[in-house]
Amino acid sequence: MGSGVDKLITYLDLTSSSPSFTCTSKRSILNDLAVNEDQFLDIGILVGFEHSLPFPPTMHEQALKATVDMVKYHKSGHAAVSAFAEHPGVKSTQYPDQYARTRSMIKYSLIFSSEGSVAPLPLAITTPPTHGHSNHHPHHPTAADIPLDLHEIFTHRLPDERSDCRATPTR
Repeated sequence: MGSGVDKLITYLDLTSSSPSFTCTSKRSILNDLAVNEDQFLDIGILVGFEHSLPFPPTMHEQALKATVDMVKYHKSGHAAVSAFAEHPGVKSTQYPDQYARTRSMIKYSLIFSSEGSVAPLPLAITTPPTHGHSNHHPHHPTAADIPLDLHEIFTHRLPDERSDCRATPTR
């Protein structure tokens, strides 16, 4: 649930005679956990998902609670990862590099603009989300805030499934 995602679907039933879904707001999750959006992103990365290993020191059946507590204690995922830099599981997996790469991939995802250019997501969002909540990051990123080495994460090459895209003029 990155920037711009306000709701999370928690239940989906498309097979019944009257399809339905249930959702919850990101704001209520942030309030329940007592974390801000950056900490929420960090928690999601450290708990692990399909493309990112869980953080070795909290990799067990109570990983979510342990990770939330750890991020709140250290104030950020980066500080938590740094605090455990000498942990054998962290060292052997080079977790600090994996964490930094994963966070950049999410925070600075590349998107195609309607003009056909590729830009990091924060630059493509023209107006920062302002919901009047203190949990929102007050600074809207500029080009100077974007890491210069994103090409090391995403490469300069388009994926094969996108290389066949051709712009066709509309009449």
